[in-house]
Amino acid sequence: MATGQSAADRPVVYVTFANDQNEFLETLKAERDGIAAALQPYDDSAVIQYSLQTAASIDLIFQRLGEIPDRLAIFHYAGHASGESLHLDGGDAKGAGLADRFGLFKSSLKLVFLNGCATRGQVAALIARGVKAVIATAAPINDAMAKDFSVGFYNALADGMTIGDAFETATALVKTKGDSRAPQASRGFSWGGMPETPTEALPWGLYLGEGGEAVLGWTLPPLRDVGPELSPPTEVNAVNEALRNALSEGLSSANPGFAAVVQDLSNPWSPNPGAVQEAIVDKLPAPIAEQVRKLFNQEVEDEARLRQLLQTYDVTLRLFCFTALAQLWNEMDSSPGLRITQDQRDRLRKRLELTADDAKCYDDFGLIVTVMQIFQANGVQPFMPECVKLAAELTNDRPDDPVELAHAFMEDLRARLPASPAPPNVEPAPSLPPDQVKALCAEAYGRLGVVLADLGFVTRYFPVTVKRIEVRKARNEDAKYLYTEFALDRLTRGSTAARYLRTMISDSGCVLLRLGRIPPGTPLEKTYLNLTPFVIDQSSIYDDRVSSLYFLTSYDPDEKAYRYVSVVDPRVDLTARQVPEDINTPDSVRTLNDLTVSLDAFKASLTP
Repeated sequence: MATGQSAADRPVVYVTFANDQNEFLETLKAERDGIAAALQPYDDSAVIQYSLQTAASIDLIFQRLGEIPDRLAIFHYAGHASGESLHLDGGDAKGAGLADRFGLFKSSLKLVFLNGCATRGQVAALIARGVKAVIATAAPINDAMAKDFSVGFYNALADGMTIGDAFETATALVKTKGDSRAPQASRGFSWGGMPETPTEALPWGLYLGEGGEAVLGWTLPPLRDVGPELSPPTEVNAVNEALRNALSEGLSSANPGFAAVVQDLSNPWSPNPGAVQEAIVDKLPAPIAEQVRKLFNQEVEDEARLRQLLQTYDVTLRLFCFTALAQLWNEMDSSPGLRITQDQRDRLRKRLELTADDAKCYDDFGLIVTVMQIFQANGVQPFMPECVKLAAELTNDRPDDPVELAHAFMEDLRARLPASPAPPNVEPAPSLPPDQVKALCAEAYGRLGVVLADLGFVTRYFPVTVKRIEVRKARNEDAKYLYTEFALDRLTRGSTAARYLRTMISDSGCVLLRLGRIPPGTPLEKTYLNLTPFVIDQSSIYDDRVSSLYFLTSYDPDEKAYRYVSVVDPRVDLTARQVPEDINTPDSVRTLNDLTVSLDAFKASLTP
């Protein structure tokens, strides 16, 4: 079985995208999702590092390249481009300058893939700087065809093909879909004075420099044989047992139905620890479940694993923090006279104005305590009543309390080893001596298990995404609203859709937290809490069926922009800033504008 590598040793496939809101490319998201589906298993298997930049800028690309010396294997760009530059977020990147930067990766860089219009003009500079292979275009390219060619290439690469064979496979795919023209494959500068718009060839060409012949035979490292998605613990990943046992106990005490399931799966005559892990993942809300799933699948006890432990801890904290903030906003809106001290207002504003650096070690549980104190002072029942007990545990000043000790350990570890997501798309360099990492992993699993077990009541709630709302109105009748909702639980089986016809309206595209069991007589509006704009679903922005949750992370005061980070991969971010609208503004831009307006309004409401 192939073994995974530490993050510092893995080759990096760096995939970047940039879109122009005035000349919007509709299939960029489909290209991004297709490449991710092909490469993410290799990242999960710890044989490569898949790095994604969704709103690429010159500064972010150079920052990322500086973090991966001697490890960049493939650089991919998709978006508007020309023979001289790439049209990035915030300004054009000149091809000559990028070529100079890529020339510093001679020992590791296999391929530069420029999937934009007429990028062949940049090839000469790249090859002159020592880049071994470039895929570029000799003419403007069709948006949908560009997606097909790109995804076809990476699917072939993920199937174990060489770069050369993957190029030929993508070629055949595009030809089969309806274009009979064959792409060029040129070497060095042999294209000379060929016209920029070929008449009988597909626009993509594979151009080779010195050493390019060898690069044609390069493949991705083989996937590790990790078995099913949730592997049963083995001697290698036995440290997961402590986490599994703690979660089983904590979730069982909070949910009798789950206790019965675990008891059946833990039958001593035929124990099935893998099934127990799957049951745990399915019972947790999707944001937390995704992190726990990754922990159950990891084997290498390195800093990457420690960071995943911290990511799990951080996501859990933020889910509770945003639940508290979302309800507080509702209460402030319905009760303008809510008593909030100036100190409490300052703490709340600080959370909404965190810079990327401040967000690394921000105490979200401290803010939960603040919100619970506001609720208690105003006689407000929290949407999650269990949070009152949680706040009390965190302020009981009992140094021997296991929960308080566990939180203290995780906060100390976070201070020593800040978890990604900030700064964006950066894999932090190793910072702990190797002899400490294994012991810290073992202790962190135990401590995290205590935290998550104490929060077992979270299984009484589950998130859903409202994808679409249709108005149904007959003459002389009140309007009704047809909702399509996707439940974000039972992670290993995917999200499930349901439709409801109601007389009350919610926000289209929002993320809701619902009660799992609704007491008889509970008004409908008390059975859910809208978490948007603190938690958003990217699919509601780009109108896609696949949910991808993002958490609010930081604020850039210079750009007046809010930054969200993917729950699945903290290296992936999304920026919301307000831009002018007109009749032709895409719906995705309008949605990002709405997020910005909402957060600005909440901050303004905290100013007395």
